[in-house]
Amino acid sequence: MSAVRSLAHAPRLRVDYVDDASDASLAALLAQPDTLAVFGFGDAAPRHHDPRYLRVPLQPHGAAPLEVWRTLGAVHVGTQGAVRWAEDDTLHFGWIEVEEDGIGLEAASAEAYAAMSAVVRARGSPTCCAAGTTSTRSPMAKATTSAIAASAWAAPRAWAR
Repeated sequence: MSAVRSLAHAPRLRVDYVDDASDASLAALLAQPDTLAVFGFGDAAPRHHDPRYLRVPLQPHGAAPLEVWRTLGAVHVGTQGAVRWAEDDTLHFGWIEVEEDGIGLEAASAEAYAAMSAVVRARGSPTCCAAGTTSTRSPMAKATTSAIAASAWAAPRAWAR
């Protein structure tokens, strides 16, 4: 007998790009039950409170579509501390923003990875197959700058208990 439960289906992530990056388009995408994550890019990207939406502060060259990650099943969303997450039966997505100002990029990254690692363990996703840290600084700031450390993962959930 195996300690690992078999999955109902293999993990499957489908990525689409939607040219209409309006508030209404974003709301419609987030209303779909199979939407795991949506990414908007730059200052013109809409703002939304849904944990599945990450507004990336990198400026695009030209118009930026919304990037949409979809799964095979219904998605559940939540937060744990500052980490926002979404998951279906086999995939998990999460992100966090940490202010770099006053602590530096290395400490902000360590804080972000520690918080995300705790969520990965708590949600039963012991492996992280994609992670990254982004630091952005406003060219308009003078003495103090605000930076964001953001990380995201989409990892197959293991069912070992």
